[in-house]
Amino acid sequence: MRFAGLIALPLLALVSVPAARPLAASQAPVGATLDLVVTGADGRPVADLQPSDLIIRIDGRPQTVTGVRTAPPTAPTVRAGLPLPYGTNVGLDGRTTAVLVDVARLTPDRSAAITAGLTALTAAVSPTDRVALIPMSTDLRPVDFTTTHSRIVDAAAALTLHTGAPRTSRQDATAVDAMLTAVTRATTLLGGEPGVKTLVLVTAPFVISGDLRQSVLALGEAVARHRIALYVVAPGAAAIPPANGVHALAAGTGGLVVTGAWSEIVARERARVEVTLAPDMKLDAGAVSRALITSTRAGVVVRGAPFAFVPLTETDGLVSLTDMLRRTRPFTDLPMRVAAYPVLHTDRSSIRLLIVAETIENARPLAWAEFALITPDGRMVAQWTEEREAVTQHPLVAGVLAPEGQYRLRWAASELSGRRGTADVDVDVRLTPAGVFRLSALMVGRLGADDFVPVLQPAADAPAIEWYAEVYGPVEAGQVLTTRLDVLTTPAGPPVASAEGRMLTSPDPQRRALSGQVPVADLGPGDYLLRATLMVNGVDAGSVTHTLRRGRE
Repeated sequence: MRFAGLIALPLLALVSVPAARPLAASQAPVGATLDLVVTGADGRPVADLQPSDLIIRIDGRPQTVTGVRTAPPTAPTVRAGLPLPYGTNVGLDGRTTAVLVDVARLTPDRSAAITAGLTALTAAVSPTDRVALIPMSTDLRPVDFTTTHSRIVDAAAALTLHTGAPRTSRQDATAVDAMLTAVTRATTLLGGEPGVKTLVLVTAPFVISGDLRQSVLALGEAVARHRIALYVVAPGAAAIPPANGVHALAAGTGGLVVTGAWSEIVARERARVEVTLAPDMKLDAGAVSRALITSTRAGVVVRGAPFAFVPLTETDGLVSLTDMLRRTRPFTDLPMRVAAYPVLHTDRSSIRLLIVAETIENARPLAWAEFALITPDGRMVAQWTEEREAVTQHPLVAGVLAPEGQYRLRWAASELSGRRGTADVDVDVRLTPAGVFRLSALMVGRLGADDFVPVLQPAADAPAIEWYAEVYGPVEAGQVLTTRLDVLTTPAGPPVASAEGRMLTSPDPQRRALSGQVPVADLGPGDYLLRATLMVNGVDAGSVTHTLRRGRE
């Protein structure tokens, strides 16, 4: 069978991005919302916590607790160890975690402990939790929020820590003050993210002083204003005296000093409770005030910030799609999903990302759509707006040329009704070596007479779906190419099903394709890893994989 190749896609150019507009606010106070960590004597979450179990005072005034919402149990959205099949803004009630590393004060002998700690932390979070790594140095680039958690661990292992001469006590106090100021700024940036926000500060023990207590106070107010849970980690420190500065930092922010495995952070966060208070007209609205939180229930341990932010009534201004691209936070009003697949451009030298995007509710067409390609450290290297004709198609198929590397693709879209949303997906822009050949990404979808259109998720009642990957390189005399597809539930486990595929040719003698059918109806609900292997003269040359989601969003 011959094919003409993937759908032809336009080349897209860089455009400038205007700054976002600030939000307007009135002066009417609203009820405060506090984030507490509530556990029983055994350290486990308290599932049946009631408003009457809490006593809360702000500026000495008793408050009326109107609601208590416990964090739902976190169920994995994919099988353990499988990559996400696409990026989506559905089910993003998870956590947003920023890890700040005090590289100026941590010495190289702490490097292994940092890498091990982040390995444990990223293994404990949900696959859809977003994690960022921020070295507190202008010489090191951060890793932007990502669900590809291996990037965080790899970047941590490559960090350059302090190698200079030991500091005097005065010099270290200056460095700590600069660190606390930087963390306070980081809370403002993290505060713009939705949902549950966690900040992990990786630092070294320090001596607390009067001046540093003022900096801790400022950080405590910032953490309360932006509703961020702070965890302080001193990697490699066996025991930290109670009078040390890290304990003062935790006490002043409602945070916690972590001395064991960093997975403890995730365990504590699963005990987080969101508490809403009735409006109190006698409180200073728009300000951070002192808070005192206790429990009337025996055996219940409550941890919360010593401050509370009493907000004003806010009127959210209209945010343009361009503004939405610049932000890292997800917009979830419009449910959507997106994937990007690297393929070889027709010039045989460039890589083109084939982008497939769709709304999950198909009743109403889109009116506008914009995309951005963003580097791991948050730099936007390409942005474009799709033409109206393309936007009305379902799915929306687009493309962009991209140099090799790792990126985050962000899609912003809007309906005529005004519902808007964003979806992000991490993509590795590289072809996969397979002996003397190279392979494109593996996709599933619909194969026509001369083209292939990817499908992000097959219909629940689909009996089968086509799988597809392209092969690049000349076939020499005596070479016979064949292919096989394996279906797995774990990357390293045995296949639950295997089948031979077929080779497709094209007018380009250096461009072929592997293809076949996945028996979707034979698979139960869940996620499966598809592995397509190119064989040359019966010998495996290389494989590409793709996660297939069966029977759920």
